[in-house]
Amino acid sequence: MSKYLSLVALIAILISTPFWSTTAFGPVPTPAPACDPATYPGCNLPINVGAKNQVKTGGLSIGPLVVDGNAVVKDKLVLGIYIPSASTPKLYVQDTGTEFLSLAMFKNLNLTGAAGMQFNAGNTGNGLLGLNGPSRSINPGQFFVANTTAGGGILFFAGGGTLTDEKMRLTSAGTLGLGTQSPNSIFKLDVAGPIGVRAKNYLEFKADYLGIKLL
Repeated sequence: MSKYLSLVALIAILISTPFWSTTAFGPVPTPAPACDPATYPGCNLPINVGAKNQVKTGGLSIGPLVVDGNAVVKDKLVLGIYIPSASTPKLYVQDTGTEFLSLAMFKNLNLTGAAGMQFNAGNTGNGLLGLNGPSRSINPGQFFVANTTAGGGILFFAGGGTLTDEKMRLTSAGTLGLGTQSPNSIFKLDVAGPIGVRAKNYLEFKADYLGIKLL
């Protein structure tokens, strides 16, 4: 009877000691990390927090990001910025300085090409701003503004950004209007208001000019 009691006591001691679980049967498995490459392909922890470079070939979703230093997007990649708010700029660049401060540079390293910015608000055409274009061979060194939308013009505002602050308009028909939002297409220049000539006290007309039309 005493042998059976001793055997039961020995088994109880072995079960209650770490030796039973770690040595006899191996270590207790730890739970898999939340980011497990076997479960989530391309997820390899940890993201480098040291000084060495790290290459991430797959996608990466992050929350707020602060870059302390220079950031480069290379190898013809596209950097997309999206903020789901109608009133928040999608790209905000800020710095401090005096006099002229260049906050952004758009450069084409091709010495035979042009550089510019393109805007689209759901139209069939685009708004363009650039240098040496749209063809550098024809317009070298020229800054250009373009609206490729059919019937679209170019508007100039000063003193504000409301409709009443429009000062000049160039229509798709080639009419330049000053002080009017609807220049008459029969003219190349339509001025709503008085015109002052100070350089000389007369107006010079070319021989093929037919005259002045009073409306």
